[in-house]
Amino acid sequence: MKRSSDELLYNSIKWFLYPEKRDSVSFDDYTSEDIEKTIKTAKGHVVAPFIFDAFTQSALKEKVNETYLKELTYTTKQTVIQSYRLIFLTKYVCGLLKENGIDTVVLKGIAAAREYPEMLYRKSGDVDLYLLEKSKEKEAVEVMKKAGFLFFEEDQKENHQTVLVSSDGIKIELHTMITEPFSDKRANERIALFEESIKDYAGNVNIWGSDFPVLQRGAFAFTLLLHALQHFMRAGFGIKLLCDMAALFENGLNDKEKETYLYLINDCRLTGFSKVILSVCVYYLGLDKDKVPHELCEIEKCDAFLEDVLKAEEFGRNDVNRMAVVSGNGLWGYFKEFHHQMKLSFPKASKVFIIIPVLWVITLVRFLINNKKVRKTTAAEIFKNAGERSKMARELEIFER
Repeated sequence: MKRSSDELLYNSIKWFLYPEKRDSVSFDDYTSEDIEKTIKTAKGHVVAPFIFDAFTQSALKEKVNETYLKELTYTTKQTVIQSYRLIFLTKYVCGLLKENGIDTVVLKGIAAAREYPEMLYRKSGDVDLYLLEKSKEKEAVEVMKKAGFLFFEEDQKENHQTVLVSSDGIKIELHTMITEPFSDKRANERIALFEESIKDYAGNVNIWGSDFPVLQRGAFAFTLLLHALQHFMRAGFGIKLLCDMAALFENGLNDKEKETYLYLINDCRLTGFSKVILSVCVYYLGLDKDKVPHELCEIEKCDAFLEDVLKAEEFGRNDVNRMAVVSGNGLWGYFKEFHHQMKLSFPKASKVFIIIPVLWVITLVRFLINNKKVRKTTAAEIFKNAGERSKMARELEIFER
């Protein structure tokens, strides 16, 4: 494995994730330029609190100048404050819906944070809840509106969730699907079957003296993988999602949870995607390879994948040339993805066959305008980037046997 210019970032994350392994993490030979770059990268990936302990408790603390230390301390404190708010808001909303006969499970958020040595360091911006009965979506919205949560039509941009806002501006997303549909029909069908049986994986865990509804950890790991895949197929995701997987698997899945995870990823043809993510966690983030329930992939594939993750920052926002991954080859592959994006943008209207050509035109015009005025890039650059990322996706054998 080649020495990476981001090695300080990985070592600092290891220091946070595995307190019992700190003696094996070295911080020798890092310069002020390394420190500055690491802090900048960590902020871009919203994992600045993950490097806080290493920068304030290890040998690094003598090398960090006061300005950087204050910046890092402030960011970490703000994350901790926000985490407190989200924990109690999650507890309140879950309880409110439960009192009205509406069962939920927490997606991401505290369900992921509880796996970390310090759960308050994991930054979240909203509360994600999955409705165990999709038919109760409208009822859940009405219950929350009566409780003072706000509903704005302009926030309803996704066809797999409804968004409400608390009085202090925090979004609560009520999901009726674990993830938005992919372009692969069979994968969507298998995920739908998982959603139909999701009650079998739901239960309560006690966190800080309160019960929170979460998924069995094998099923939860699968939902994290789907979340990562959704963003990868769009424009990419940052290192925080890798940290979520590393923290979860380091804590260890029992035999039943491993069996659940392996069955679900095999059934949805996502074993290749799981292999590269967990292999990166082993090679770069210190995950114990014995905790991974399948074989690892070659380091070269991991290097290319991790480079894509680092370029993306959080959800691909750092690279204006990013477009959704194309699942097929040539012009037909681009057309299929374009059609898929149109269906995501117009989930109801796209079911009316006669107006599909009009929706294609609208989608194309939006794409061109966004490139020129918002992203300030060209369609040629975006298609080039999409081709490169699509090639990598095929090498990961996503949705392939």
